[in-house]
Amino acid sequence: MIAYFIKKKKLTLFIFIMAIVAGLYSVSQLPRQETPDIIKKTAVVTTLYPGATPQKVEQTVTKPLEQK
Repeated sequence: MIAYFIKKKKLTLFIFIMAIVAGLYSVSQLPRQETPDIIKKTAVVTTLYPGATPQKVEQTVTKPLEQK
């Protein structure tokens, strides 16, 4: 059987292309429940404390903000 498909290269190529087309069509017809929208909830807060060291900013601003 393998020898048959080696000899009939055009038929083999046709079957291969049809399998790819059928697979792409099937993927496009999948219901949306299979690929739900993912909503990522994030917030970004920027705090400025001119002249302070990173440790002081962390202790006096960042940690209290994170706790609230």
